[in-house]
Amino acid sequence: MNLSWEIERIDAAPRFVLEHWQVLEVAPTGPCHTPLPGRRFLTFAGCTDHREIIQLSPEIVLFDPTRMLGVSAQGDAYGLGYSCGFTVLMVNQAKKSFWRSTLRPRDVTSTVIAMTGSQGVRVQRAPGDI
Repeated sequence: MNLSWEIERIDAAPRFVLEHWQVLEVAPTGPCHTPLPGRRFLTFAGCTDHREIIQLSPEIVLFDPTRMLGVSAQGDAYGLGYSCGFTVLMVNQAKKSFWRSTLRPRDVTSTVIAMTGSQGVRVQRAPGDI
């Protein structure tokens, strides 16, 4: 799969750091999350605290595989923590989420991990697919 972001060094400190993360390729949506035609894009999904509530970033346009940082189209830096993969609670939450049906996500996390050389990433995948 060809990821649609630029690879470059990012020196910014992350505004958000996601744990239990995945990288998803998603479909564009319009008002009220109605599906729109157009190119799919990449987003980070994970939790920013210990409540295991899934947060989705805006479209990620730049990625630094050495520092595990991405920059969104809005300019915010997102860091990927050391715990990759949704927990059982997060998988169950995702299966019931409205965004799952509207965004039609495809998990491309393994491609990103391969890009980074798995440097310090602890993969712990819960059974099931979002």
